[in-house]
Amino acid sequence: MIKRYQYRWMVLLVGLVVVITTLVMSRINQKKSHCTEAKVKFDVPASARFISEEAILDYLRQREVVFLGVPVSDIPLRKAEHELRQQPFVRSVDCYVDLNNTFTVEIEQRKPILRVYPKYGKPYYIDEDGGTFPLSDLFSANVTVASGNITRAMTDKLYTVASHVHQSDFLKAFIEHIFVKDDGELICTTQIAGHQVVIGDEKQLETKFAKLELFYDRALKNIGWESYREINLSYKDQVIGRK
Repeated sequence: MIKRYQYRWMVLLVGLVVVITTLVMSRINQKKSHCTEAKVKFDVPASARFISEEAILDYLRQREVVFLGVPVSDIPLRKAEHELRQQPFVRSVDCYVDLNNTFTVEIEQRKPILRVYPKYGKPYYIDEDGGTFPLSDLFSANVTVASGNITRAMTDKLYTVASHVHQSDFLKAFIEHIFVKDDGELICTTQIAGHQVVIGDEKQLETKFAKLELFYDRALKNIGWESYREINLSYKDQVIGRK
């Protein structure tokens, strides 16, 4: 006589075999099925996309990545991911076929922290990883702007400043523009009172911006925001205000 607990284990084992068999057969049948639909998922809402869903799918078609109407097993998922990683607005991508035989592309969009208008050449963004990519006709990100005598060699310096600003709630809400003078000196323009904040270069930013915040908190609150036109942070251990 089979004991009760042994019988239960046999029932569980049989059930497990049935489930595994069903999943395997389902996967086999899916691979034989044809893809009937394609969709793109973004990590941002439609109003904040640099590129459209149709543009992503057209980008793949132009690179001979075939998906609609072909067997699911024949869709080159890894090639699709490789091609999309070359797309300037894409930070990361994952391609797969879901249980409904839909070719699905999941896009993580690049996140800009600075919009750059160089003296020569086309404008571009610098993203939070320090990379650059072009502006989009679909969406314009609300980020700090940089202009002036900007060359490609200035990208790392601008990224250092913009990254520091972007990581601070105070600075991100306060600084709206970074200007590069002909000699390379960096000047930030504030949204409040339009102050010209001279930071000189990208070195010791934490110290410089700490002095700025302290200056606003202790000095300008007492004497008035309009008391100075220029605030110079480039000197060690002091802040110089000019009317």
